[in-house]
Amino acid sequence: MDKTQKLQYRVTSETLIHPDIGTYRAYGLAADGKSGGGLRDVTTIRSRAEWLAERFTQLQISPVHLLDVLEDML
Repeated sequence: MDKTQKLQYRVTSETLIHPDIGTYRAYGLAADGKSGGGLRDVTTIRSRAEWLAERFTQLQISPVHLLDVLEDML
Protein backbone atom coordinates (compact mmCIF):
# COMPACT_ATOMS: atom_id res chain seq x y z
CA MET A 1 0.00 0.00 0.00
CA ASP A 2 1.49 3.34 -0.93
CA LYS A 3 1.55 6.24 1.53
CA THR A 4 -1.11 8.20 -0.35
CA GLN A 5 -3.70 5.47 0.22
CA LYS A 6 -5.81 5.72 3.32
CA LEU A 7 -5.61 2.83 5.76
CA GLN A 8 -9.08 1.30 6.12
CA TYR A 9 -10.13 -0.75 9.14
CA ARG A 10 -12.93 -3.28 8.90
CA VAL A 11 -14.75 -5.50 11.37
CA THR A 12 -14.02 -9.22 11.44
CA SER A 13 -16.25 -11.85 13.01
CA GLU A 14 -15.75 -15.40 14.20
CA THR A 15 -17.29 -17.96 16.52
CA LEU A 16 -15.02 -18.94 19.39
CA ILE A 17 -15.22 -21.39 22.27
CA HIS A 18 -14.08 -20.66 25.81
CA PRO A 19 -14.05 -23.43 28.43
CA ASP A 20 -15.83 -21.27 31.04
CA ILE A 21 -18.50 -19.59 28.91
CA GLY A 22 -18.92 -21.88 25.90
CA THR A 23 -19.48 -20.65 22.35
CA TYR A 24 -19.64 -16.94 21.59
CA ARG A 25 -19.43 -14.51 18.65
CA ALA A 26 -16.30 -12.34 18.72
CA TYR A 27 -15.57 -9.25 16.65
CA GLY A 28 -12.12 -7.99 15.78
CA LEU A 29 -10.45 -5.44 13.56
CA ALA A 30 -8.41 -5.85 10.40
CA ALA A 31 -6.46 -3.22 8.51
CA ASP A 32 -7.03 -3.61 4.79
CA GLY A 33 -3.82 -3.70 2.81
CA LYS A 34 -1.70 -4.75 5.78
CA SER A 35 -0.84 -8.38 6.38
CA GLY A 36 -1.11 -9.18 10.06
CA GLY A 37 -2.61 -5.75 10.70
CA GLY A 38 -5.41 -6.48 13.07
CA LEU A 39 -6.69 -8.00 16.28
CA ARG A 40 -9.03 -10.88 16.97
CA ASP A 41 -11.60 -11.11 19.78
CA VAL A 42 -11.75 -7.41 20.64
CA THR A 43 -15.42 -7.35 21.70
CA THR A 44 -18.64 -9.33 21.61
CA ILE A 45 -20.62 -6.24 20.58
CA ARG A 46 -20.66 -5.60 16.82
CA SER A 47 -21.61 -1.92 17.11
CA ARG A 48 -18.60 -1.32 19.38
CA ALA A 49 -16.27 -2.98 16.84
CA GLU A 50 -17.80 -0.85 14.05
CA TRP A 51 -17.24 2.30 16.11
CA LEU A 52 -13.61 1.34 16.71
CA ALA A 53 -13.06 0.59 13.01
CA GLU A 54 -14.48 4.00 12.07
CA ARG A 55 -12.35 5.85 14.64
CA PHE A 56 -9.15 3.98 13.82
CA THR A 57 -9.69 4.67 10.11
CA GLN A 58 -10.41 8.33 10.82
CA LEU A 59 -7.30 8.68 13.02
CA GLN A 60 -5.15 6.49 10.75
CA ILE A 61 -3.88 4.39 13.67
CA SER A 62 -0.95 2.25 12.60
CA PRO A 63 -1.70 -1.50 12.94
CA VAL A 64 1.42 -1.92 15.09
CA HIS A 65 -0.18 0.35 17.71
CA LEU A 66 -3.65 -1.26 17.83
CA LEU A 67 -3.15 -3.20 21.03
CA ASP A 68 -1.61 -0.21 22.82
CA VAL A 69 -4.45 2.08 21.74
CA LEU A 70 -7.12 -0.42 22.86
CA GLU A 71 -5.39 -0.91 26.21
CA ASP A 72 -5.22 2.87 26.70
CA MET A 73 -8.94 3.12 25.93
CA LEU A 74 -9.74 0.70 28.74
